[in-house]
Amino acid sequence: MIAGTLRIWWDAAREAVRTLGRTGWAFVALLVLSALLGGVGAFSGRLGIAGGFLYGMAAALVAGAYLSLLGVGVLHRRKVRLVDVKDAFGQHFWDVISVLFVFWVATLILGLTRSDIVVTVAIFAAWIAFNPAPEVVYQGSSRSLALLVDAGRFVLDNWVEWYLPQVVLGAGLWLLAPHLSLQSHAALFGPFFGFVQAAQALGAAPGFLGGLVEALLLVGGVHVVMVFRGELYRALAHSSRRTRTWRARFRPDGSP
Repeated sequence: MIAGTLRIWWDAAREAVRTLGRTGWAFVALLVLSALLGGVGAFSGRLGIAGGFLYGMAAALVAGAYLSLLGVGVLHRRKVRLVDVKDAFGQHFWDVISVLFVFWVATLILGLTRSDIVVTVAIFAAWIAFNPAPEVVYQGSSRSLALLVDAGRFVLDNWVEWYLPQVVLGAGLWLLAPHLSLQSHAALFGPFFGFVQAAQALGAAPGFLGGLVEALLLVGGVHVVMVFRGELYRALAHSSRRTRTWRARFRPDGSP
């Protein structure tokens, strides 16, 4: 089992390096759209409930577009072109918005408990249980509750292989923006599509230049992690733990 797990991590990392070379425009799109989304957030915050819906739709639009661009590199194995960025708008929008709607309804129901502890625990549990939802969006075919069910099944089958490398990558990402809280870092990845807010570091570090450099580093780090997650999900979703162990036994040295 250990040899098979190490092998799949190694293969995912190797493929991620290749995919990073194909998805430069996806990184640029995430950087620009994430910064623009911050402006939408500042404006929509003055509009009350209507502003919340406006921001949610804008976030879903950005998330869907970025995931579509990841799909070009991860699934189709070709270089992302500028025309792909234009065509990405509107892709996976309803998939993302349906998931966000489920969580919005759940939040309203949990709010009736008037307990911050209950809400916090529920959010953390959802983050653990449905973490690969972004990957299911652009690599699967389900939507809304079915999408979350597929994400949950994947976690149950691959929780060790899925979470351990992300702890390491998360620690490395924290070094790029140590002033952000652990919760803020965790929120960047998972079923809430927090990666769309990656450019928030632009206003977090002291000075415009410092904030700009940190935003570039953080968005770049988020893009690296998202590409690796995509490659790892692709590998794990098309194999089982038993199959990976069986394959590892037939390698001459059992090494990755």
